[in-house]
Amino acid sequence: MASTNLIFFTPGCYGTFIEWALNFVKGSTTTLPFEKTGSSHEFVGSLLYPPGRLFEYVDNKERNEISRCHPNLFDHIGKDSGYLQEDIKYLQPHFDNIVSLIQDERSRLWVDNNVIDKCFINDQELEYTERYGLKREDQLALQTRDPVTKINHFLERETHRINPVFTKENLQGWNKDSIFDFDHWELRELLSLYWFCISDQVINEWKTFQSTVDYPIFTIESLRELDTFITTVLEICKHFDITALDDRLKELEEIYPNWRDMQIHMDKDKLCEQIVTSVLMNKHCDWSKQKLSIIDEAWIQKQLREQGHEIKCYNLNVFPTNSKDLRDATK
Repeated sequence: MASTNLIFFTPGCYGTFIEWALNFVKGSTTTLPFEKTGSSHEFVGSLLYPPGRLFEYVDNKERNEISRCHPNLFDHIGKDSGYLQEDIKYLQPHFDNIVSLIQDERSRLWVDNNVIDKCFINDQELEYTERYGLKREDQLALQTRDPVTKINHFLERETHRINPVFTKENLQGWNKDSIFDFDHWELRELLSLYWFCISDQVINEWKTFQSTVDYPIFTIESLRELDTFITTVLEICKHFDITALDDRLKELEEIYPNWRDMQIHMDKDKLCEQIVTSVLMNKHCDWSKQKLSIIDEAWIQKQLREQGHEIKCYNLNVFPTNSKDLRDATK
């Protein structure tokens, strides 16, 4: 009997793509999984989400060769620490092998933008998640493709966490009753102050967790280049006791450049670092042909603030597209 294998991954970290790639190289699928957003969500696979679906899978003693799930199985509102240990204590007795895909400081913007652009559920999927215990009102962020609306819902949900980094009291500084009342420039400033504290919690939680387990954990940095991507796929195949077919591996190598071209946020961390450096060093940089998200803009604002350059952001609803204009907009 085939072993039962689990991809335990942070949202936005390509767990669906890797599950598809494993099925592809072992000959179980030939259909490409890509949506226009660059996600692989056309591939259904075995997603054990919401947690109620995972618990059903375990209770019914189902056995899929490859499945995937997200962390925080026992509190979907979210804790700030300790939840990964709680999750893995539950998961390990029920799966023969586990791997994880995670972000780190080098892929912060890549992953955050992935979540904003790619994570979406339609009405049918919403009904499915409700059957497994998730309330419709707790999934508002996933019911819209508009990035600002999605971010607003994420921030609203953050106020209900056990230890929130952003609270309703924080709105008082902007004299607002609701996060949905913010102008673009105000939301950018708020994000620069609070948003990245959330990803810091996730990154730090995984750092602590890695030292306590002995199964393979891959950062998505391993997906940036073809050679490291193929190496990662083969390492997971070995860990999962999956045989990768030579002809399918060659096909996967040919598919990879198309997949990479669709990952429009893959190099955002490097780009935004370059923008910050160009302002601080008074060097020319033009990013007018590369669309920044409000998350990218907020990260740049945060980094400049930490270096003593505060953006004069009042009514700055259109972010500068070159280093001279951005430097002129700082004090």
